[in-house]
Amino acid sequence: MTITQLKYFLAVENFQSFSKASKHLFVSQPTISISIKELEKEFGVTLFERSNNQLTLTNEGRYFKNLATSLVAEYDQTISKFQKYIRKSEKIVVGIPPMLGTFLFPPIFENFYSLYPKVQMEIKGQGSIGNLEAVENKDVDLAIVVVNPEQQISQNLEYIVIGETNLVFAVKNEHLLAKKETISIDEIGDTPLILMNEDTLQSKIVDEVFKKYEINPNIKIRTNQLITIKELISNGNYGAFLFNQVVENDNNIKSIQLKEPIKLNIILVWNKNSTLPNAANNFIEFIKSTKQ
Repeated sequence: MTITQLKYFLAVENFQSFSKASKHLFVSQPTISISIKELEKEFGVTLFERSNNQLTLTNEGRYFKNLATSLVAEYDQTISKFQKYIRKSEKIVVGIPPMLGTFLFPPIFENFYSLYPKVQMEIKGQGSIGNLEAVENKDVDLAIVVVNPEQQISQNLEYIVIGETNLVFAVKNEHLLAKKETISIDEIGDTPLILMNEDTLQSKIVDEVFKKYEINPNIKIRTNQLITIKELISNGNYGAFLFNQVVENDNNIKSIQLKEPIKLNIILVWNKNSTLPNAANNFIEFIKSTKQ
């Protein structure tokens, strides 16, 4: 007995006709007739009574119809659920802070897509702190974030260090501070500052540095929109703390090294207690292979 035989049987019963069932199923009438005969032979019963060009179910046929209907419905549901699972396994929800997304996202994901072209990614663009919480809460499958090298990572999380970065102080080329090659926090003075939102590690670190030196910073704007930050710097007297990779090739912005460097690790992180989609596991293995 096969699922195809069950579907042929139910179609014949529904249309009360072998010919109508064959047209509906786009198979030949002899194919359906042979299939029904094989079912009857397998169980040693007659499923249909044939008289006066009419088909009616026998008692065995009526009982078999109830069983077949349940089996076919369960089969179709199984196929549907598995197809949904497969589609879901080809999607990854990834958390990436806006600054990392500008220089780290394109090369990594372009290479990954060349190996797994069917993968779909949904990007959550909140800061590193927010993304770590999202991984912990299983709101995202993976996250690429920045952390302090000494930072304690939750025991629920696993991670791979995939790179490094450091914060620089960025101003426009014409800014009074642009002549400096290095700068200390107290030299920043009353410079109007742009900081990223409070769910970013950048914001937390900078706030802590100012508190350490008991300096009240002149914060004017908080935003995670990197394009906006760079435009404001280029066209105003603002300063901002940005990752060195973000401004190293920008001809309109001068990056000044901090006298007390703030170095950070870039990590790929996931929840060890999550059942990750296949695509997420493939991405982890891809990242591991690129580090070898």
